[in-house]
Amino acid sequence: MVLEHLRVKIYYYLQNITIEKILLFYFCTLSFTSVLSKKKYRENFFYNCILSWWITVIATITLLGRSRTVENNFGKIFSSFIELSQGHMAILYDIIFNIILFVPLGILIRIKCQTYKTVFIAMSVSLFIEIFQFVTSCGVLEVSDLIANTIGGGIGIILFDFITRTYFIAKRIVTEKTRKL
Repeated sequence: MVLEHLRVKIYYYLQNITIEKILLFYFCTLSFTSVLSKKKYRENFFYNCILSWWITVIATITLLGRSRTVENNFGKIFSSFIELSQGHMAILYDIIFNIILFVPLGILIRIKCQTYKTVFIAMSVSLFIEIFQFVTSCGVLEVSDLIANTIGGGIGIILFDFITRTYFIAKRIVTEKTRKL
């Protein structure tokens, strides 16, 4: 049931992604990655395309795909924790969705940055989204989203480190076996 809920939510938001949004975030990503890496833009083209596409997905889901509300949402900063304690399972789905949403961002940023910088960037992106939602009233500023997004970025870091370590261990084993032959 959780996977079906997440699948429907992802499908709904992916329908709202347009080429204009991708191009906009591509140029934003170019300036961002120029700070992270001293390599030329050409050398980072594939990386910039993937990162900008994923930032477009995040922005479409969290910012651009929402309508404005007129109510003051500052009093709802801890509302998801309260609703979760009252047994509202839809909040749990949203928390899981927020974690999953930031896992690829954690992986992509970890490719270019050290671990602590990646956690800081994931948390900063999440904080920017929450502040933007509060200022524009196109969402609710919630601490649970900030925590879930940062956890998702952390899981992405762990996955990236695990995959790279496994790759290099396997490569070393293969190299040692070929030397013995």
